Amino acid sequence: MKFFLIAAHILFLTAQNAFSQSFDKGFAAYMLGKYSQAIIEWRHKASLGSATAMANLGNMYEVGAGVETR
Repeated sequence: MKFFLIAAHILFLTAQNAFSQSFDKGFAAYMLGKYSQAIIEWRHKASLGSATAMANLGNMYEVGAGVETR
């Protein structure tokens, strides 16, 4: 039982780290003005249910950063 709890904890931390790395890639791309790369990174996270990534994408569309405007 103790082994299972340790393994579950390690798996959780690994998943959190992978998620944060991808989100950081999107943030770094956005801050460097690489909006198309930020959109790619955040669309993936948004498709997995990240509310923060969804909000960031919404903000980018609102101000027209990296997307076509009419």
